[in-house]
Amino acid sequence: ALPDELIIDKPGYSAFAHTQLDFQLRTRGITDLVLCGVTTEVGVSSTLRSAVDCGYHCTLVSDACGSAYPELHAAALAMVEVEGGVFGRVCDSRQLLYEWSVRR
Repeated sequence: ALPDELIIDKPGYSAFAHTQLDFQLRTRGITDLVLCGVTTEVGVSSTLRSAVDCGYHCTLVSDACGSAYPELHAAALAMVEVEGGVFGRVCDSRQLLYEWSVRR
């Protein structure tokens, strides 16, 4: 870890449950989150849904998430964008890096 890097030890599935993550993000003025990790259908999805409930705008990076079960990974990605993106949006890392490069 970097000296000023924030580390959140999560006791459950969501990184927001029983942690200081929401407080730390709000203190820093962060409103948009990019999510990745394992497993897509459990920890990542739980964190994403909690983030949406807290009012964050979420992007799930499809090729930066994983699962031992490809069908559950695909289903979790599909659920994010259901009903026009009720839980946020999904994109791959190439698209996200492109979007970041054109913002500069």
